[in-house]
Amino acid sequence: MLSTGLLRPAARAGLILSLPLLAFYVGFGDALNVTVETIAVLAFGAALYWQRRAAQKLPVVLVVEDIEGLRKGLKKLIEERLPGRVLAAESVAEARKIIRTHRIDAAMIDLHLLDGLGTTIVRELRAGAADHLGTSRNVPIVLCTGVAPATIAAAAKATGANAYLVKPYEQAIPAMILRQLLHKTPN
Repeated sequence: MLSTGLLRPAARAGLILSLPLLAFYVGFGDALNVTVETIAVLAFGAALYWQRRAAQKLPVVLVVEDIEGLRKGLKKLIEERLPGRVLAAESVAEARKIIRTHRIDAAMIDLHLLDGLGTTIVRELRAGAADHLGTSRNVPIVLCTGVAPATIAAAAKATGANAYLVKPYEQAIPAMILRQLLHKTPN
């Protein structure tokens, strides 16, 4: 027997939606020459469709932080508090690779990185570096750092970041800001 506990909720929904197909088979399958294999293929296709559809609607958040412990902690915090996927990078170069290959719906970027400034990434996103993947030039961006608030505020304003955070911050704050920005930003 197939255990739906191993499937994601969207895939389970696809299987549940295909139950009427199975009932149809039991009632009319022989008369219409429909096989169990046909029903199984339709059920599997429905499960894949709903799983892909659910994944497309979830936001993708880019976290760029050069300090490994902070990067992993921030990634975990956002994953726990926001639905969607979190991609993490430790440098400008790694962030560029992610931006070239993924649609980004929001970003949290450290100001000072090992190979440059986070403002470089903000400027590239605002200039349309990832337009071809569906990333909007208006993607919500939060710039964060441990330097003086006046410095980060000026950098955020100059580059077009939507918000800024000064480290250290309370654990709930990053996800709360990203959630608010994601709801405000048109796609």
